[in-house]
Amino acid sequence: MNIAKSNVSSSKEEKMAFRYFPNYSRVIAAAMVASIVQPALANEYSFQADHVLGTEVKMTVEASSQEVAQFAWEQARSEISRLEKIFSSRDSHAELAVLNDRKSLEVSSELSELLTACKAWHEKTNGALHCGMGKLVKVWKNSEKSGVLPSDSEIKPLLDAVALNNFIDIKSNSFVQLSEGVELNVDAVAKGKIIDKASQAALAIDGVQGVVLNIGGDIRTLGKLSESAVKVGVSSGNSADNSTPDDLVRVANAAIATSGAGQRDFNISGQTYSHIVSPFNGRPQEIVDYVSVIAPSAEEADALATAFSVMGISQSLLYANTHEGIETFIFSKGGTLFKSKGWEGLRVPVEVITAAEAGVENPWAPDWKMRVKYSVPEIDISDYEYPYIVAWVTDAENKPVKHLLMLGDSPRWIEENYVHWRRVGRKQPAVIDHVARPTKPPGVYDIEWDGVDDHGRPVEQGEYILHIEASREHGGHQYVKLPVNLSNTADVWTVDPGSELGKISIDFSKTKSS
Repeated sequence: MNIAKSNVSSSKEEKMAFRYFPNYSRVIAAAMVASIVQPALANEYSFQADHVLGTEVKMTVEASSQEVAQFAWEQARSEISRLEKIFSSRDSHAELAVLNDRKSLEVSSELSELLTACKAWHEKTNGALHCGMGKLVKVWKNSEKSGVLPSDSEIKPLLDAVALNNFIDIKSNSFVQLSEGVELNVDAVAKGKIIDKASQAALAIDGVQGVVLNIGGDIRTLGKLSESAVKVGVSSGNSADNSTPDDLVRVANAAIATSGAGQRDFNISGQTYSHIVSPFNGRPQEIVDYVSVIAPSAEEADALATAFSVMGISQSLLYANTHEGIETFIFSKGGTLFKSKGWEGLRVPVEVITAAEAGVENPWAPDWKMRVKYSVPEIDISDYEYPYIVAWVTDAENKPVKHLLMLGDSPRWIEENYVHWRRVGRKQPAVIDHVARPTKPPGVYDIEWDGVDDHGRPVEQGEYILHIEASREHGGHQYVKLPVNLSNTADVWTVDPGSELGKISIDFSKTKSS
């Protein structure tokens, strides 16, 4: 497993709360950037690594010293690695993969515990959460390659196999037997369980008071953090990649997980289908765009976020409203927002700085935004790596105003975009911490700016410069500099494809009311 060098930072002082929070996998760990009240004798230390469980991991530790925090981070990483070697279905040597291959096996206590949890969640959700969907998921992945939708004759026998209630038979001696035609895919439960176990391993270190662990946007808070709470932002599927969260909620000694549209979705002949395959009909779910769930543990949050994607909105809300500690935030395919009864009680007000408070005489009119649509093209080379991209806005004198996007958050790659690094990045490391996120695969993406600077203050109408820079390991470098007039007059600009990015389109206009 390719593990990036960890990035460590510390602060003894209370960190400023920013108006904007990074939108990572649609859930934003504002705990990493929001105001945190420090318990006595504890400092805050942050760690990050890429390529962990196929995504990025971030952890904040409140501890007595950097040495203690570093050890807690190492313990968490060790636990993640240990459990991944058991739960992975992609590593042929992992215990779960061996079980899938042999169909029967005497398993470890860890895998037995996971599979028991899978069976329990299958029962609790009336079959909506199913850990035996491996073959059906593969059918849809194969359709991506062929460009042909699966036929009913392909789906039905696999659906019949997973319809059996006892698809996993666990004996008293941890001997496991899978039903004929069943292949396990435990991602919906395993990731949350790993987050829980790793968080507990870190908190168990003497001198550690609190832990926030974020793996791919699923977040667990544990211990003494911000008066036993952290702030987490939740965004809808209709949001731009860098948009302000639709909601900020307090997650205290609990977890939040999100499931929905994203890079894992199936793209078949130009049509996008949800990567969540319903165990009820063997086809991608068509009910919701995004589901966020707050629960006492990451396992619960992770499992229910997947289950609520196929249960139906009324049944999902009923489940949340009748189970203590469970809250949910659901965006339907039609764009309607639904919240469980207790969600409002967890919301945290967002401080907004007015133009008058900022001393701005001529701010942008309400609902006006600059929207940038950019594309990452597919490049057919053997050692292709996703590009590292940074987008920022300066005033007419090139003074930095707003960072819009930074893809590639290891320090080494931030410096690869040398125009930004030399002029802005090395002078503002705190901003980099707040907006950096992992690189993205080929596709079309959106970012936006609503006329607020990096410190949450409104800006004046007038002349600005949009900068976009991209570089790639084993590849080239591209830098775009585009003057834009952002007043109360709608305008559009386009930039032709370059060596690393496809066509870039910029639109400045008033947001259309829904």
